[in-house]
Amino acid sequence: MAQNQLPFGACGFDSHPPHVTRPGEDVAQVRRLATYGLNNSEIARLTGVSRAAIRDWLRPDSKRLATPTCPACGHDTHDFNQLPDREYSYLLGMYLGDGTVVRMPRCFALRVFMDSRYPNIINEVAQAMRAVMPKSLASVYPHSRYSVVTIASYSKAWGCLLPQHGPGRKHERKIELAAWQQAIVEREPEQFIRGLLHSDGCRVMNRVCVNGTDYA
Repeated sequence: MAQNQLPFGACGFDSHPPHVTRPGEDVAQVRRLATYGLNNSEIARLTGVSRAAIRDWLRPDSKRLATPTCPACGHDTHDFNQLPDREYSYLLGMYLGDGTVVRMPRCFALRVFMDSRYPNIINEVAQAMRAVMPKSLASVYPHSRYSVVTIASYSKAWGCLLPQHGPGRKHERKIELAAWQQAIVEREPEQFIRGLLHSDGCRVMNRVCVNGTDYA
């Protein structure tokens, strides 16, 4: 399986030339900072957006309209009804087993840790991440010494899409599904169970002998 490497700055916060389309959340942030009295140079330093783009977005006749953003994470407003049920339910099970959501300086990182001896499961996890967050990369990082890989995806939205994240270990804090998560799991319970089994479960044949007869 080909190993994808995440390039430097892949969280999406490096500078872009003015002609490159920026997400609506960047436009909204620039305009919000402008209302605080910051000048274009100050806004550019804070956001990484070029001053030429800032001038364009702040013009009174600018046709670049900002899309609504989530007040919690700054990502475009979430529509949980549009999430792919099958992939999300599976990914939720994987996260609850062997995953973690880490707060980065300007985004969240979803990481799932897997045994490298299961390439099919590794590929399925990466594909689920891409389906749930199609605008973000899902990369596989093999460990240099051990048979462990990390599947990782970076986005502002992971904190809202997996609200069970928090400080400390998952088994030491209350884990309760949000209503919209419960609805997805009820539509795809098999995929949720598959995710749990693929992360922290096992499937074996139980063999016993009763009165000299073997049973499986």
